[in-house]
Amino acid sequence: PGRYSIGGALQCTECEVGKYSAATKAVGCTLATTCGVGKYIASHSTPTTDTECGVCTKGSASAGDQAICTLCNGEGEYSDRDGATVCKLAPAGHKPSSNRESLEECPKNTYSIGASNDCTECANGGHSRPGSSACETCSTGKYYNEVEIRCDQCPKNTFTISGAADISGCEPCQNAGEYAPEGSGYCLSCTSGKYYHEPANDCLNCPSGSFTATGGV
Repeated sequence: PGRYSIGGALQCTECEVGKYSAATKAVGCTLATTCGVGKYIASHSTPTTDTECGVCTKGSASAGDQAICTLCNGEGEYSDRDGATVCKLAPAGHKPSSNRESLEECPKNTYSIGASNDCTECANGGHSRPGSSACETCSTGKYYNEVEIRCDQCPKNTFTISGAADISGCEPCQNAGEYAPEGSGYCLSCTSGKYYHEPANDCLNCPSGSFTATGGV
């Protein structure tokens, strides 16, 4: 084994590198196996043995004919199957798992545009559902209702200028005589001699025999 002769020679010729022969009285050597895509070289060929190949496991990949598999540890990379040719990139709204073998959804109130190891927290009162590629912001006078997954109006006598991430961001009117209907972006004030009448959602004149110097609620 490991040698061959086509005859007419005083001695057998050893198989050259990349070829082998496991038989006796061989007339030629066999080309060693090449480890293809998704595989790595577990052991190189010898004059008497063929190349042994292994399969790259999840979290790694190989373009072929590599001594070791390439780990999917670049930004946003992962591999979710054995024998992968290349590493994948996490799509929008997702990030690679810590072992780089699968994907994870971005949690609520975070986002990712993809190809990133991490999800980014929503800023400035923004919100998002799990698996989001961007954050949303409620409009003026509204807050994000997490249970109903929607923007609701701030309660009466509270306000928010730029939208709020939750109901605690609806700020109460602070000054005497101020009021705010539901969904307000700022507080209003009744003028002197008037008071806020909730059913009418307006300032009405004080009844006869009463007064207010600053406006009332």
